Amino acid sequence: MMEMLQQLCREPFRGSRERAICHMLDANKVRSELQVEGDCEGGPRNIMVTFNDRPRHRWIFGANYDIHPVTIQGANDNSAAVIQLLQLAADLTAAGYAGELTICFWDLEEPSNGGVAQGSYSFARFLAESQQDDRCAEFVLVLDVCGVGDTIVISRSLFDADQAGRFEQVLRANNHPYQQFRTPPSDNVGLLRAGMSSVLASVLPEDEIDEGWPPQTWTRLHTPEDDIKHIWPQTMHMMRGYLRSWLRTLDRVEQ
Repeated sequence: MMEMLQQLCREPFRGSRERAICHMLDANKVRSELQVEGDCEGGPRNIMVTFNDRPRHRWIFGANYDIHPVTIQGANDNSAAVIQLLQLAADLTAAGYAGELTICFWDLEEPSNGGVAQGSYSFARFLAESQQDDRCAEFVLVLDVCGVGDTIVISRSLFDADQAGRFEQVLRANNHPYQQFRTPPSDNVGLLRAGMSSVLASVLPEDEIDEGWPPQTWTRLHTPEDDIKHIWPQTMHMMRGYLRSWLRTLDRVEQ
């Protein structure tokens, strides 16, 4: 995973990051499709992965792949979460998974020129227009800043009690440590604008959660200090296992 993270961190631009993600998905035999917002020049270009021929998008895990223009690598914000989801897609493909998960790599979460809508907004609009199944988007997990720490943080920004409660049940079922915490908004803003509820999760060292605002880890975000040398390899490994455990728990839900 760290090798893939290094590859992505070498790509500072939206287009090159999109190509790098698609190349890594192809290399792991993961089928993906590009979801583009009409003919809007400069609009969001989302990468979407599903695992069967008739996806129901019941569970949605997503992360933005663009980075803040000031940072050079965007290692924690948000390359780490992107690679964690890419590894999940590779693991599931290798295992022959054909369940109801959709993995999204959303564009344009960070500040952009021209005020173009977030990729997560475009994605939610796309699902609203194309899906009839009332189980679509039953659980939507947004991952942002997940490369440093040992404790899952459930964001209290745009807090949705149903989604957060569902996530807490999943975390408790797997004995994964977590806390609720105030975080900046993320792709959950775009989703909510399009009528889709979600829960936003980050990762922090446990000892930073009660130390005041902002946590030390977050002071590097949106600066050139957000580089790969600060990423915890053990966190990347932890999230690989966590994501698979969360999906197994969701898949045990009665159909």
